[in-house]
Amino acid sequence: MLFRALLSSALLISAGAISSTRQAPAVPAGWAASPLVDAASTNVRFTIAVAEQNGAALEQRALAVSDPDSAEYGKFLTIEQIDELTAPKAEHTAAVEGWLRQSACSVSASRGRTFNVACSAADAGMLLSTRFRSLHHVLGHHAPVVRAGDFRCRPLSRARSAPSTACTGSR
Repeated sequence: MLFRALLSSALLISAGAISSTRQAPAVPAGWAASPLVDAASTNVRFTIAVAEQNGAALEQRALAVSDPDSAEYGKFLTIEQIDELTAPKAEHTAAVEGWLRQSACSVSASRGRTFNVACSAADAGMLLSTRFRSLHHVLGHHAPVVRAGDFRCRPLSRARSAPSTACTGSR
């Protein structure tokens, strides 16, 4: 049975991140944690996203196209233009993809900025330096889920142009 791994939603790869341990969020009300899962027989899926850039420029453009006094008023960007403006640096994406492909996990890229990862909890645990627990709803209203514990980000490269760590947890 393939559980969806909850790694504090998606992991965000940021060029400015600091290598450190990220704490898993508290177990939500109405849910209870079970003992550690059998990591060899439990499969997990998660998404890792490479940090986008030019967020401030996108915000300025959105304000300008919405302002009747602006020369840019009504000149909305297409999704392709937004993707081009906010695309992560190619070297960051390549560094993250290289790190992921060195693992035993199955990796598929999506739109050049996110990676869908599927593997055993054991392999994901090695990749992220974590262990997984099963969470179940105390009233049985929801299907059980597998959730990562605290996980550690590892430095990828000393190169100035590469992301400084392999992952940054988002809460």
